[in-house]
Amino acid sequence: MKTILIIFAFLIFVKSSSADWEHMTTGIFANGLTYAFTTFDNKIYTTIEYGRFYTTNNGVEWQWADLTNRWCSSLGSNQERLFAGTQNTGVIYLTTTSGINWTQTSFISGFVRSLEVLGNTIFAGFDGGINISRDNGETWTSTLGGNVVYAIKMKENTNTIFAATFGNGVYKSQDKGFTWTPTGLTGINVYTLTVQGNKIFAGMNFGLLVSEDNGDTWSYTTHMVPTRSVTSNQDFIFAGGFESGVYVSSDFGSTWAQRNEGGMGSRTVISLYIDHGYVFAGTEGQGAYRRELDELLEVHNITSEIPDDYALMQNYPNPFNPETKIRFSIPADINNPASSTKLKVYDVLGHEIATLVDKQLRPGKYEVNWNASGYASGMYFYVLKTDNFTETKKMTLIK
Repeated sequence: MKTILIIFAFLIFVKSSSADWEHMTTGIFANGLTYAFTTFDNKIYTTIEYGRFYTTNNGVEWQWADLTNRWCSSLGSNQERLFAGTQNTGVIYLTTTSGINWTQTSFISGFVRSLEVLGNTIFAGFDGGINISRDNGETWTSTLGGNVVYAIKMKENTNTIFAATFGNGVYKSQDKGFTWTPTGLTGINVYTLTVQGNKIFAGMNFGLLVSEDNGDTWSYTTHMVPTRSVTSNQDFIFAGGFESGVYVSSDFGSTWAQRNEGGMGSRTVISLYIDHGYVFAGTEGQGAYRRELDELLEVHNITSEIPDDYALMQNYPNPFNPETKIRFSIPADINNPASSTKLKVYDVLGHEIATLVDKQLRPGKYEVNWNASGYASGMYFYVLKTDNFTETKKMTLIK
Protein backbone atom coordinates (compact mmCIF):
# COMPACT_ATOMS: atom_id res chain seq x y z
CA MET A 1 0.00 0.00 0.00
CA LYS A 2 2.84 2.37 0.86
CA THR A 3 4.43 1.72 -2.54
CA ILE A 4 1.17 2.59 -4.29
CA LEU A 5 0.87 5.86 -2.35
CA ILE A 6 4.47 6.80 -3.21
CA ILE A 7 3.91 6.11 -6.91
CA PHE A 8 0.68 8.11 -6.81
CA ALA A 9 2.40 11.06 -5.13
CA PHE A 10 5.17 10.99 -7.71
CA LEU A 11 2.68 10.94 -10.59
CA ILE A 12 0.94 13.97 -9.09
CA PHE A 13 4.28 15.77 -8.91
CA VAL A 14 5.21 14.94 -12.52
CA LYS A 15 1.82 15.97 -13.84
CA SER A 16 1.77 19.32 -12.08
CA SER A 17 5.44 20.21 -12.38
CA SER A 18 6.51 22.81 -14.92
CA ALA A 19 10.29 22.66 -15.15
CA ASP A 20 10.51 24.77 -18.33
CA TRP A 21 8.71 27.77 -19.72
CA GLU A 22 5.34 26.79 -21.19
CA HIS A 23 3.73 28.72 -24.04
CA MET A 24 0.09 29.19 -22.98
CA THR A 25 -2.20 28.62 -25.96
CA THR A 26 -5.46 27.04 -24.75
CA GLY A 27 -8.25 29.58 -25.08
CA ILE A 28 -5.83 32.49 -25.45
CA PHE A 29 -4.10 34.29 -28.33
CA ALA A 30 -0.83 32.44 -28.97
CA ASN A 31 0.83 35.52 -30.46
CA GLY A 32 0.74 39.26 -29.95
CA LEU A 33 1.94 41.84 -27.44
CA THR A 34 1.22 40.72 -23.89
CA TYR A 35 1.24 43.95 -21.94
CA ALA A 36 0.14 43.14 -18.40
CA PHE A 37 -1.17 40.71 -15.78
CA THR A 38 -3.19 41.17 -12.60
CA THR A 39 -5.36 39.16 -10.18
CA PHE A 40 -9.02 39.88 -9.50
CA ASP A 41 -11.73 37.71 -7.92
CA ASN A 42 -9.18 34.89 -7.57
CA LYS A 43 -8.61 34.86 -11.33
CA ILE A 44 -5.44 35.86 -13.16
CA TYR A 45 -6.06 38.29 -16.03
CA THR A 46 -3.88 39.24 -18.96
CA THR A 47 -4.22 41.47 -22.01
CA ILE A 48 -2.86 40.50 -25.41
CA GLU A 49 -3.40 43.31 -27.92
CA TYR A 50 -7.15 43.24 -28.65
CA GLY A 51 -7.90 40.42 -26.20
CA ARG A 52 -8.58 40.26 -22.44
CA PHE A 53 -8.39 36.79 -20.93
CA TYR A 54 -8.58 35.19 -17.50
CA THR A 55 -7.63 31.83 -16.05
CA THR A 56 -8.93 29.99 -13.00
CA ASN A 57 -6.31 27.21 -13.15
CA ASN A 58 -3.02 29.12 -13.26
CA GLY A 59 -2.80 29.35 -17.04
CA VAL A 60 -3.69 25.82 -18.12
CA GLU A 61 -6.82 27.18 -19.82
CA TRP A 62 -7.99 30.73 -20.49
CA GLN A 63 -11.36 32.36 -21.14
CA TRP A 64 -12.33 35.57 -22.90
CA ALA A 65 -13.10 38.65 -20.78
CA ASP A 66 -15.13 40.89 -23.04
CA LEU A 67 -13.99 44.41 -23.97
CA THR A 68 -14.45 44.33 -27.72
CA ASN A 69 -12.18 46.32 -30.05
CA ARG A 70 -10.19 47.87 -27.22
CA TRP A 71 -6.42 47.45 -27.34
CA CYS A 72 -5.70 47.18 -23.62
CA SER A 73 -2.18 48.06 -22.56
CA SER A 74 -2.40 47.94 -18.74
CA LEU A 75 -4.31 46.25 -15.94
CA GLY A 76 -4.84 46.90 -12.23
CA SER A 77 -7.23 45.73 -9.54
CA ASN A 78 -8.43 45.98 -5.95
CA GLN A 79 -10.96 43.86 -4.08
CA GLU A 80 -13.90 45.59 -5.76
CA ARG A 81 -12.89 46.48 -9.30
CA LEU A 82 -10.71 45.43 -12.21
CA PHE A 83 -9.33 48.30 -14.32
CA ALA A 84 -8.09 48.16 -17.90
CA GLY A 85 -6.23 51.00 -19.61
CA THR A 86 -6.25 51.20 -23.39
CA GLN A 87 -3.78 52.21 -26.05
CA ASN A 88 -5.96 52.95 -29.06
CA THR A 89 -8.65 54.98 -27.27
CA GLY A 90 -6.77 56.38 -24.26
CA VAL A 91 -9.60 55.34 -21.95
CA ILE A 92 -9.75 53.41 -18.68
CA TYR A 93 -12.56 50.89 -18.20
CA LEU A 94 -13.64 49.05 -15.06
CA THR A 95 -15.59 45.91 -14.27
CA THR A 96 -17.05 44.54 -11.05
CA THR A 97 -18.33 41.38 -12.76
CA SER A 98 -15.09 39.59 -13.69
CA GLY A 99 -15.11 41.06 -17.19
CA ILE A 100 -18.72 40.25 -18.13
CA ASN A 101 -19.69 43.94 -18.21
CA TRP A 102 -17.37 46.94 -18.48
CA THR A 103 -17.98 50.61 -17.67
CA GLN A 104 -15.99 53.52 -19.11
CA THR A 105 -14.52 55.82 -16.46
CA SER A 106 -14.14 59.57 -16.97
CA PHE A 107 -10.42 59.11 -17.77
CA ILE A 108 -9.72 60.06 -21.42
CA SER A 109 -6.11 61.16 -21.73
CA GLY A 110 -3.97 58.96 -24.02
CA PHE A 111 -2.04 55.69 -24.24
CA VAL A 112 -2.35 54.19 -20.72
CA ARG A 113 1.00 52.47 -20.17
CA SER A 114 0.72 51.60 -16.47
CA LEU A 115 -1.81 51.20 -13.67
CA GLU A 116 -1.05 50.97 -9.96
CA VAL A 117 -4.09 50.37 -7.75
CA LEU A 118 -3.79 50.89 -3.99
CA GLY A 119 -7.13 50.55 -2.24
CA ASN A 120 -9.51 53.09 -3.73
CA THR A 121 -6.65 55.08 -5.29
CA ILE A 122 -5.70 54.45 -8.92
CA PHE A 123 -2.51 55.80 -10.50
CA ALA A 124 -2.60 55.82 -14.30
CA GLY A 125 0.64 56.52 -16.17
CA PHE A 126 0.06 57.69 -19.73
CA ASP A 127 1.63 59.65 -22.58
CA GLY A 128 1.22 62.96 -20.80
CA GLY A 129 1.86 62.32 -17.13
CA ILE A 130 -0.06 60.62 -14.34
CA ASN A 131 -3.78 60.82 -13.64
CA ILE A 132 -4.90 59.90 -10.13
CA SER A 133 -8.32 58.85 -8.91
CA ARG A 134 -8.93 58.66 -5.18
CA ASP A 135 -12.55 57.49 -5.47
CA ASN A 136 -12.26 54.18 -7.35
CA GLY A 137 -12.17 55.77 -10.80
CA GLU A 138 -15.06 58.20 -10.47
CA THR A 139 -12.98 61.39 -10.84
CA TRP A 140 -9.38 62.07 -11.88
CA THR A 141 -6.72 64.73 -11.35
CA SER A 142 -3.55 65.24 -13.39
CA THR A 143 0.06 65.49 -12.23
CA LEU A 144 3.62 65.10 -13.55
CA GLY A 145 2.52 66.60 -16.85
CA GLY A 146 4.64 66.38 -19.99
CA ASN A 147 6.04 62.93 -19.19
CA VAL A 148 5.53 59.55 -20.83
CA VAL A 149 5.09 57.30 -17.77
CA TYR A 150 5.97 53.65 -18.32
CA ALA A 151 5.72 52.31 -14.77
CA ILE A 152 4.46 53.30 -11.30
CA LYS A 153 5.42 51.51 -8.07
CA MET A 154 4.72 52.27 -4.41
CA LYS A 155 7.21 51.51 -1.64
CA GLU A 156 5.44 49.16 0.76
CA ASN A 157 4.11 50.60 4.03
CA THR A 158 5.07 54.15 3.08
CA ASN A 159 3.58 57.10 1.19
CA THR A 160 6.43 57.01 -1.35
CA ILE A 161 5.65 56.30 -5.01
CA PHE A 162 8.10 56.06 -7.92
CA ALA A 163 7.37 56.75 -11.59
CA ALA A 164 9.52 55.63 -14.53
CA THR A 165 9.48 57.98 -17.51
CA PHE A 166 10.71 58.00 -21.08
CA GLY A 167 13.54 60.52 -21.29
CA ASN A 168 13.31 62.03 -17.81
CA GLY A 169 14.36 59.13 -15.58
CA VAL A 170 12.60 58.34 -12.31
CA TYR A 171 10.44 60.68 -10.23
CA LYS A 172 9.22 60.13 -6.69
CA SER A 173 6.36 61.37 -4.54
CA GLN A 174 6.42 61.14 -0.77
CA ASP A 175 2.82 62.26 -0.24
CA LYS A 176 0.88 59.63 -2.21
CA GLY A 177 1.19 61.43 -5.52
CA PHE A 178 0.20 65.00 -4.67
CA THR A 179 3.68 66.36 -5.44
CA TRP A 180 6.62 64.91 -7.38
CA THR A 181 10.37 65.52 -7.50
CA PRO A 182 13.16 64.06 -9.66
CA THR A 183 15.30 61.33 -8.13
CA GLY A 184 19.02 61.02 -8.77
CA LEU A 185 18.26 59.18 -12.01
CA THR A 186 17.43 61.80 -14.65
CA GLY A 187 17.59 62.42 -18.38
CA ILE A 188 17.20 58.78 -19.42
CA ASN A 189 14.59 56.29 -20.66
CA VAL A 190 13.33 54.01 -17.86
CA TYR A 191 10.89 51.27 -18.83
CA THR A 192 10.22 49.36 -15.64
CA LEU A 193 10.45 49.49 -11.84
CA THR A 194 10.15 47.17 -8.89
CA VAL A 195 10.56 47.81 -5.17
CA GLN A 196 11.87 45.11 -2.83
CA GLY A 197 12.47 46.13 0.78
CA ASN A 198 14.64 49.26 0.76
CA LYS A 199 15.86 48.65 -2.80
CA ILE A 200 14.38 50.19 -5.95
CA PHE A 201 15.31 48.60 -9.28
CA ALA A 202 15.01 50.48 -12.59
CA GLY A 203 15.32 48.82 -16.00
CA MET A 204 16.58 50.61 -19.11
CA ASN A 205 18.32 50.07 -22.43
CA PHE A 206 21.73 49.38 -20.90
CA GLY A 207 20.77 47.29 -17.89
CA LEU A 208 19.33 47.38 -14.40
CA LEU A 209 20.12 50.02 -11.79
CA VAL A 210 19.43 49.93 -8.06
CA SER A 211 18.94 52.57 -5.35
CA GLU A 212 19.11 51.91 -1.62
CA ASP A 213 18.48 55.47 -0.42
CA ASN A 214 14.96 56.18 -1.68
CA GLY A 215 16.15 57.09 -5.16
CA ASP A 216 18.69 59.76 -4.22
CA THR A 217 21.61 57.81 -5.71
CA TRP A 218 21.74 54.89 -8.13
CA SER A 219 24.32 52.27 -9.04
CA TYR A 220 24.58 49.58 -11.68
CA THR A 221 23.80 45.99 -10.84
CA THR A 222 25.84 43.36 -12.67
CA HIS A 223 22.88 42.90 -15.04
CA MET A 224 24.10 44.91 -18.02
CA VAL A 225 21.44 43.59 -20.42
CA PRO A 226 18.75 45.87 -21.93
CA THR A 227 15.81 45.44 -19.53
CA ARG A 228 12.15 45.83 -20.45
CA SER A 229 10.43 44.36 -17.35
CA VAL A 230 11.31 43.56 -13.75
CA THR A 231 9.62 42.07 -10.69
CA SER A 232 10.69 40.54 -7.39
CA ASN A 233 9.96 37.83 -4.84
CA GLN A 234 11.74 37.84 -1.47
CA ASP A 235 15.51 37.98 -2.21
CA PHE A 236 14.96 37.15 -5.89
CA ILE A 237 14.82 39.66 -8.75
CA PHE A 238 13.42 38.70 -12.18
CA ALA A 239 14.33 40.74 -15.27
CA GLY A 240 12.85 40.48 -18.75
CA GLY A 241 15.20 41.51 -21.54
CA PHE A 242 15.02 42.83 -25.08
CA GLU A 243 15.41 39.71 -27.28
CA SER A 244 17.10 37.84 -24.41
CA GLY A 245 14.31 36.24 -22.33
CA VAL A 246 14.30 36.04 -18.53
CA TYR A 247 17.11 36.47 -16.01
CA VAL A 248 16.98 35.62 -12.30
CA SER A 249 19.09 36.91 -9.40
CA SER A 250 19.00 35.16 -6.02
CA ASP A 251 21.04 37.83 -4.21
CA PHE A 252 19.28 41.17 -4.83
CA GLY A 253 20.96 41.70 -8.20
CA SER A 254 24.60 40.88 -7.40
CA THR A 255 24.69 37.87 -9.72
CA TRP A 256 22.38 36.69 -12.51
CA ALA A 257 21.46 33.55 -14.42
CA GLN A 258 19.64 33.46 -17.75
CA ARG A 259 16.65 31.10 -17.38
CA ASN A 260 15.14 30.48 -20.82
CA GLU A 261 14.76 26.70 -20.64
CA GLY A 262 11.89 25.33 -22.71
CA GLY A 263 9.93 27.55 -25.07
CA MET A 264 11.05 31.00 -23.94
CA GLY A 265 14.17 31.37 -26.10
CA SER A 266 15.35 34.89 -26.89
CA ARG A 267 12.00 36.62 -26.53
CA THR A 268 11.51 40.26 -25.65
CA VAL A 269 9.73 40.06 -22.29
CA ILE A 270 7.64 43.18 -21.70
CA SER A 271 5.74 42.04 -18.58
CA LEU A 272 6.47 39.79 -15.59
CA TYR A 273 3.99 38.77 -12.90
CA ILE A 274 4.08 36.35 -9.95
CA ASP A 275 1.01 34.71 -8.42
CA HIS A 276 -0.34 31.30 -7.35
CA GLY A 277 3.15 29.79 -7.39
CA TYR A 278 3.90 30.71 -11.01
CA VAL A 279 5.87 33.35 -12.89
CA PHE A 280 3.95 34.68 -15.90
CA ALA A 281 5.87 36.35 -18.73
CA GLY A 282 4.33 38.46 -21.47
CA THR A 283 6.30 38.79 -24.69
CA GLU A 284 6.45 41.14 -27.64
CA GLY A 285 4.66 39.26 -30.40
CA GLN A 286 4.76 35.69 -29.07
CA GLY A 287 2.03 35.71 -26.46
CA ALA A 288 2.30 34.61 -22.82
CA TYR A 289 4.36 32.00 -20.97
CA ARG A 290 4.39 30.53 -17.48
CA ARG A 291 6.82 28.65 -15.26
CA GLU A 292 6.73 27.33 -11.68
CA LEU A 293 8.17 29.87 -9.26
CA ASP A 294 9.90 27.25 -7.11
CA GLU A 295 11.85 25.99 -10.09
CA LEU A 296 13.04 29.50 -10.97
CA LEU A 297 13.96 30.10 -7.34
CA GLU A 298 16.48 27.30 -7.80
CA VAL A 299 14.66 24.86 -5.56
CA HIS A 300 15.31 21.86 -7.79
CA ASN A 301 13.74 18.44 -7.52
CA ILE A 302 16.85 16.35 -8.18
CA THR A 303 15.48 12.80 -8.57
CA SER A 304 12.33 10.85 -9.40
CA GLU A 305 12.73 8.89 -6.16
CA ILE A 306 10.23 9.67 -3.40
CA PRO A 307 12.02 9.50 -0.01
CA ASP A 308 10.72 7.54 3.00
CA ASP A 309 11.66 10.16 5.60
CA TYR A 310 12.41 13.83 6.11
CA ALA A 311 16.10 14.70 5.92
CA LEU A 312 18.39 17.73 5.88
CA MET A 313 21.83 17.09 4.38
CA GLN A 314 25.13 18.80 5.11
CA ASN A 315 25.76 21.62 2.70
CA TYR A 316 28.47 21.18 0.09
CA PRO A 317 31.05 22.38 -0.35
CA ASN A 318 31.71 23.19 3.30
CA PRO A 319 33.60 25.41 4.05
CA PHE A 320 32.54 27.44 1.00
CA ASN A 321 33.12 30.73 -0.83
CA PRO A 322 30.77 32.27 -1.80
CA GLU A 323 28.22 29.62 -2.94
CA THR A 324 27.06 26.37 -1.41
CA LYS A 325 24.29 23.84 -2.06
CA ILE A 326 21.85 22.38 0.46
CA ARG A 327 19.81 19.23 -0.11
CA PHE A 328 16.73 18.07 1.78
CA SER A 329 13.98 15.46 1.45
CA ILE A 330 10.18 15.58 1.79
CA PRO A 331 8.45 12.16 2.12
CA ALA A 332 5.04 11.16 0.75
CA ASP A 333 2.04 11.62 3.05
CA ILE A 334 -1.46 10.86 1.79
CA ASN A 335 -2.89 13.20 4.43
CA ASN A 336 -0.55 16.02 3.43
CA PRO A 337 0.25 15.92 -0.33
CA ALA A 338 2.09 19.25 -0.18
CA SER A 339 4.20 20.24 2.83
CA SER A 340 4.71 23.80 4.02
CA THR A 341 8.50 23.99 3.81
CA LYS A 342 10.86 26.70 5.06
CA LEU A 343 14.64 26.71 4.77
CA LYS A 344 16.28 29.71 6.42
CA VAL A 345 19.82 30.85 7.24
CA TYR A 346 20.80 32.43 10.59
CA ASP A 347 23.99 34.05 11.87
CA VAL A 348 25.70 33.02 15.12
CA LEU A 349 23.57 35.52 17.07
CA GLY A 350 20.39 33.87 15.86
CA HIS A 351 19.41 36.63 13.43
CA GLU A 352 17.58 35.43 10.33
CA ILE A 353 19.57 36.63 7.31
CA ALA A 354 18.18 34.70 4.34
CA THR A 355 15.09 32.74 3.31
CA LEU A 356 16.01 30.09 0.76
CA VAL A 357 12.65 28.28 0.64
CA ASP A 358 9.19 29.30 1.85
CA LYS A 359 6.79 27.22 -0.24
CA GLN A 360 4.42 24.30 -0.38
CA LEU A 361 6.55 21.44 -1.72
CA ARG A 362 5.39 18.05 -2.94
CA PRO A 363 7.23 14.86 -1.96
CA GLY A 364 10.74 14.66 -3.37
CA LYS A 365 14.43 15.32 -2.90
CA TYR A 366 15.39 18.96 -3.39
CA GLU A 367 18.50 21.09 -3.78
CA VAL A 368 18.84 24.83 -3.27
CA ASN A 369 21.79 27.16 -3.79
CA TRP A 370 22.87 29.93 -1.38
CA ASN A 371 25.08 32.74 -2.63
CA ALA A 372 26.73 34.37 0.41
CA SER A 373 28.73 36.97 -1.50
CA GLY A 374 27.17 39.75 0.59
CA TYR A 375 28.03 38.22 3.97
CA ALA A 376 31.16 38.11 6.15
CA SER A 377 33.27 35.04 6.83
CA GLY A 378 32.12 32.96 9.77
CA MET A 379 29.79 30.25 10.97
CA TYR A 380 26.13 30.18 9.90
CA PHE A 381 23.20 27.91 10.68
CA TYR A 382 20.52 26.67 8.30
CA VAL A 383 17.17 25.37 9.51
CA LEU A 384 14.67 23.20 7.65
CA LYS A 385 11.14 23.42 9.05
CA THR A 386 8.05 21.66 7.71
CA ASP A 387 4.65 20.75 9.13
CA ASN A 388 6.16 17.68 10.83
CA PHE A 389 9.92 18.15 10.93
CA THR A 390 12.62 20.59 12.07
CA GLU A 391 16.39 20.21 11.81
CA THR A 392 19.38 22.55 12.07
CA LYS A 393 22.90 22.24 10.66
CA LYS A 394 25.89 24.58 10.63
CA MET A 395 28.14 25.70 7.78
CA THR A 396 31.25 27.86 7.41
CA LEU A 397 31.87 30.70 4.98
CA ILE A 398 35.58 31.46 4.39
CA LYS A 399 36.58 34.36 2.16
